[in-house]
Amino acid sequence: MVDPPRVLLLAEEANPSFTSVPLEGASHARALIDAAREAGGTGHLVTQVRNRTALLDAGWIEGDPGQGDAGFSVIDTEWLAGPMYRLAKAVRGGTSVGWTTLMAIRAQTTYRAFDLQACRRFRPLVNSGRFNLVHKLTPLSPTVA
Repeated sequence: MVDPPRVLLLAEEANPSFTSVPLEGASHARALIDAAREAGGTGHLVTQVRNRTALLDAGWIEGDPGQGDAGFSVIDTEWLAGPMYRLAKAVRGGTSVGWTTLMAIRAQTTYRAFDLQACRRFRPLVNSGRFNLVHKLTPLSPTVA
């Protein structure tokens, strides 16, 4: 017999009120969590703190994944994300050009900081068997490997 899916989804960008990658992250997370539940399992999204309000407004439940099937948890990397965004904006010459530059800066800074904090926080739950599948949903960019 196969264990029911207990999925931990990592999506630094998961915001149902945005477009593009943040919407993809939130939509895929919702679909995978719903599918896990239909199969008798559970699911939990880990995202960046800037997405909290939009997720709550969309009906998501924030909570501790160690206490039942909470919908999502947040990680705060704004201490790095804000300054890196301003640096990228300056290097790019604004916000409507130089998307590859933005992705390169984020890939080496904010995405790595998010991944590191997520790993530190959720590794004990993965190691204990609370989750049997970990899937990183975002970033989607091919510039981030």
